[in-house]
Amino acid sequence: MSAMLLACPHCNQQLEIPDELLGRVVACPLCSGQMQIPANNVSVPAMPVQSEPASQDEQSVRQCPFCGEQIMATAIKCKHCGEMLNQSTSAGKSKGGSTLKKVCKWIMIVWSIFCLVNVISGLGLAGGTMSDDMGEIEKSGAAIGMGCGMGFWIIVWAVIVLPTLIVWLVAGKKND
Repeated sequence: MSAMLLACPHCNQQLEIPDELLGRVVACPLCSGQMQIPANNVSVPAMPVQSEPASQDEQSVRQCPFCGEQIMATAIKCKHCGEMLNQSTSAGKSKGGSTLKKVCKWIMIVWSIFCLVNVISGLGLAGGTMSDDMGEIEKSGAAIGMGCGMGFWIIVWAVIVLPTLIVWLVAGKKND
């Protein structure tokens, strides 16, 4: 007799089944999924065979509460977003480290924008105060004032944003 063509019920790979395997449970050579081969050479699809309950934990999945991707039910850390998963917290609630990271991120964004706006407005105001009828001393005084104003906002940015960046980085390392 000739070999039977059969599609794996797990991966849909077309397989050539020799007659001596008819009626037996075999593993797919591509995906290793177990399937029951029909006993006679008719066009009946192969039936998937349930795996042992011991490996059920390995195959059960759930959604990551942070990014929504499918992850193993026993996962401690999401392989997609890198967030640590606390089994005792309910889905959607973030841990303290993640909340700290989010707060730090927003502090950095808001203060960076605030300082940038003040530097840009200081440039505009200083540029507007310099006129052609000003003497060299007056122009140099305005330039010094402009430089001091810009320097002040850059220092404010550095004092607030840089320590926040360090806390943000440490909070990220704490979750790894």
